[in-house]
Amino acid sequence: MDSAQVAGGRADHSAHAERPAEEVASAIVHGLGAMLAIAGLTLLVTFASFTGDAVRVASAAIFGACTVVLYLCSTLLHAIRLPRVERVLLECDYIAIYLLIAGTYTPLMLVGVGGFWGWGVFGMVWAVAAAGIGLRLLVRDRYPRLSLATYLAMGWMGVVAVVPIVRELSTSALVMIAAGGVAYTGGVAFFLWRSLPFNHAIWHFCVLMGTACHFVAVWREVIA
Repeated sequence: MDSAQVAGGRADHSAHAERPAEEVASAIVHGLGAMLAIAGLTLLVTFASFTGDAVRVASAAIFGACTVVLYLCSTLLHAIRLPRVERVLLECDYIAIYLLIAGTYTPLMLVGVGGFWGWGVFGMVWAVAAAGIGLRLLVRDRYPRLSLATYLAMGWMGVVAVVPIVRELSTSALVMIAAGGVAYTGGVAFFLWRSLPFNHAIWHFCVLMGTACHFVAVWREVIA
């Protein structure tokens, strides 16, 4: 997931593309992420189905599918060296970020929180995601800060329901959500440390760790 790339547009990806070893490393890290995401999707949906709750199954499937889409897009982006294909994959990568953020909220809000606040935040997050994806398709990378602003807005949207979220979610889920946020945010430092060898691959590893933490939080709320 390349959310920090938004500030630099395609130029940053082009710079990394000039260093094949780093592109391979990034592809390997997120290729592993894609395989783990597929396994996670399978496990989540399978165990959620045992509960007999359609909302649990659907929300688990949405989170898992969004995770798979993001890691597949990122892996292909770093693995394929065809300019025209890269341009398409880069747009897919940006769009997949919207899907992952909204997909992560889905089971936590619908199953973990529920009620007015859970469904309300769920609706708002997906509305912003849809708007962000639509704008991205229309303007591409002409307004990079716009994508960044919508990512941040989605990420912090849970603040409007912080009281019911803290009240309804388990302590272990809250801890893993916070840990995932730290991993995502901490990874940005490596992304910006451009002189560090393989900084982009390290950033991708941090993203993978963040997703893993959020997977545990989702599992705790949907399955456990």
